[in-house]
Amino acid sequence: MRVAIPLSIPIAAALAFAAMPALAASPSRCQAYAADAAQAAQQVRNLQCGFDLKDDRWASTDPSPHQRWCLQASDDDVNEEQKERDADVNRCEVCKEYAGGAVAENHDNIKYHCGFTGDRWSSNEQAHFAWCMANASEGHIIIGSFLGGGLRVNILDWEDDERADALTQCYAENRAKIDFCEGYINQTRADVKYVANSQNGCNFKYEDGRYLADDDVRFEWCFNLTSSPGGDPNYKTHGDDPVSFLHEVVTGCQRAARARAALHSPPKRGKAGGGQGFTAGGKSGARDGTLIDRVKRMTPADTPGGGGLRPSAPPNPR
Repeated sequence: MRVAIPLSIPIAAALAFAAMPALAASPSRCQAYAADAAQAAQQVRNLQCGFDLKDDRWASTDPSPHQRWCLQASDDDVNEEQKERDADVNRCEVCKEYAGGAVAENHDNIKYHCGFTGDRWSSNEQAHFAWCMANASEGHIIIGSFLGGGLRVNILDWEDDERADALTQCYAENRAKIDFCEGYINQTRADVKYVANSQNGCNFKYEDGRYLADDDVRFEWCFNLTSSPGGDPNYKTHGDDPVSFLHEVVTGCQRAARARAALHSPPKRGKAGGGQGFTAGGKSGARDGTLIDRVKRMTPADTPGGGGLRPSAPPNPR
C-alpha cells in the first residue's frame, strides 16, 4: 500500500507566499510618490523633453491622479515606475546640457574659421538633443568595434572629446591671430557699448564692423584682415590704432555730454534769507563791512535809517 507523503514545510510555505497578493503601497508612500510624479511632469514640460504628454506618466501635473494609481498598485510596481520616470528625466536633463555644449563648440568652430562640418558640428541645438535622446542609455554606454575589438565607451563623452580635440588643434594652428583678436575684442568692449547707446548722443558710426557692439562681428572683422592684424594697413583707423581712436571718440563724447548738461543746468542761487550779498562777511562787504553798513556810515544821522556820519558845518564865509 502506497502511503501519501505530505509536502515538506519549506515547499508549502513558498507556495503559500507565492499565492499571496503583492503588498499595496502605503498612503504615506503614495503621497510622496504623487508629489514627485507631479513635479516630474512639470519638469519635462519646462525642459521640452518631447515625451508623450498623453502617457499616464506625464499626463498630469496634479498629484491627485498619480496618487490614485499608486493606492491601487503594489509597492514593487510603484518603485519600478518611479525608477523609470527618474531615468527618463535624468536622460532629458543630460541631453539638454549635451546639446547646449555641442552648439557652443560649433560656435567656436565657426568663429575661429576651423572649417569642421557634419552632424557633429551643427548649430541646431534641437538636432543634437534628439540624437542624444535616441542614443544615450541610462549609463550613456554603447558597444562599438574599434581597433578590431569591442570597446565600451560613453557615447556622449566620446562626441564631446572628439569636438574638443579638433578645436584644440585648430586653436593651436591659429593661436597668434586668435589671441590678438580676442585682445582687441576685450579692449574695445566697454567703448563700443558706450557709443552704441543712443542716450549718450555720440552719433558715431563706421563703415565696417570694427566698432559694432557684437563681439563676434568685431572678432570676424579682425580675423579677416589679410595679414597679421597688427601689421595690416586696414587695421588702423585713419592712421591711428583703432582701440585708441575709439577711446578718443568716447572721451570727446563724454566732454560734449558734460557741456550740454552744464548749459541746461539752472544757475545756483543762495538760500533764502542766507544770501551772502547783504550779510556780514559777504562779498559785497569789502574790507570795511557789508554794503548796508557802508551805506549807513555815509548817510547823515538825521536821515531816516542813517546814523553813520553827521553833516559837517558849512565853510566859513570870506
